[in-house]
Amino acid sequence: MATFTINTEDKKSEKALKAILKVLEINYQVENKDKAKTESRPLNKKEKQLYESLKNTFLDIKKWERGELEFKDAKTLFDEL
Repeated sequence: MATFTINTEDKKSEKALKAILKVLEINYQVENKDKAKTESRPLNKKEKQLYESLKNTFLDIKKWERGELEFKDAKTLFDEL
């Protein structure tokens, strides 16, 4: 098991990191040394869009790893442009 420590005071970064960890199904723990409890708020519209985009991307990567989805290679993609 590996342990990572990330220190941030930026609430937007904290929300984004939590969203990524949730999509990857990684357990995490938040320790807030300044406050006894961690405050939470609902995601705003842009945060929800980012979360959904990241979630779909990671789901596509998982499908690709299982062989259920195939991505084009970079040369093919550039040739199409």
